Amino acid sequence: MNRWRGAMALLALSCTTAFAADIPAEKRIAAQIVRTVSGPESDPMQYPTDVAVDQKGNIHVADGVNDRIMRFDQSGQFTGSIQQLGDDTLSNPIGLCFDSGDRLWIADNGHHRVLVASSGLTTAKTIDLPKFEPPIDVTGIALSADEKRTIIIDNDHHRVLIRDNASGTFTTSGARGRGLGQLEWPFLAAPCSDGSFVVSEAIGARVQRLDATNRWSQSISSWGVELGQSFRPKGIATDAKDRIYLSDSTMGTVQVFGPRGDTLGVLTDGGGKILRFEHPMGLCFDRQGRLLVVESKPGRVAVVELNATFRGKP
Repeated sequence: MNRWRGAMALLALSCTTAFAADIPAEKRIAAQIVRTVSGPESDPMQYPTDVAVDQKGNIHVADGVNDRIMRFDQSGQFTGSIQQLGDDTLSNPIGLCFDSGDRLWIADNGHHRVLVASSGLTTAKTIDLPKFEPPIDVTGIALSADEKRTIIIDNDHHRVLIRDNASGTFTTSGARGRGLGQLEWPFLAAPCSDGSFVVSEAIGARVQRLDATNRWSQSISSWGVELGQSFRPKGIATDAKDRIYLSDSTMGTVQVFGPRGDTLGVLTDGGGKILRFEHPMGLCFDRQGRLLVVESKPGRVAVVELNATFRGKP
């Protein structure tokens, strides 16, 4: 037991110092945390998981431990929380995304359902999901670039559900394993411009791509603590050039991969040192192209300004 504890301690240390030295200059993606967004001191967020921004630039954070969604304006000022939408009370919301109509799609994990909130966030409708036993462990949700399909992550059961939004029918894909199209605790997803989705695997320690025909076509990264590898990848986002941003909750990093899976680099500060986050989770871009990073343990969102080469979606 003592030997096992020692090994785990060394592993934890290696994660916190992962690829800390000798990062090639071309792999250093300069970035700066311009501010952080937090709830009131009297009522802080606890282990938030995901973030989404509406058309007006308002920030919405899934604060599932408190069964709510926290709202902030463009400047990061707290404006209120959502615990109920019409007759629907939230229970452990984990994943969030907005559609072009400014409706908020919510992975409401505690109720094993997906809610779509009205643009005014006053009411919601429930998406009818396939009936499974045990029920779907919904964590992540994303809409395709053309909004014709929705991907729903079923974390505990190592699969995804893809909804045809016109017909309301579902395709289910995935089973536990290490092969292409097999999954180990998928967590969140993000869309790409070609109609594909990229999915983070928290335990599988990689990203997989589901193409526009619902076929698994690519595996990115692998387990490890070196540049280009992942230990506990959680948050995922894509920018206007389909580059993939991946947060690692154990290593405290955000790495960037090209559409073909090549390692473009890791976010660093102005001095070239790795920009470290505290248990980073969900990612998204705001209306100014800044990357928002949920930091789970301190219960906040870091607003990150990227260098001119790596500007996100405006």
